[in-house]
Amino acid sequence: MKGALSELSAWLQANGLNPADFRLRLEAKTITAQRDALKAFKTEVEPHLAPPAAPHRKGTLNGVEISVEGPLHGF
Repeated sequence: MKGALSELSAWLQANGLNPADFRLRLEAKTITAQRDALKAFKTEVEPHLAPPAAPHRKGTLNGVEISVEGPLHGF
């Protein structure tokens, strides 16, 4: 997941776009998929977020804002 975000950020910059103008939204269709995405997010992405993840702030990685959504609300 972290590698994909790095590639997305590099592609945006290579095409003259500012990564800060974009948000990557991962939307899981099933509860299992949401749990798997959140596990990967916590281990691969969250430690590298700037600013750190918090309910009142949107974390970014390589300038791209990230959110994970799915059928279970409140995660």
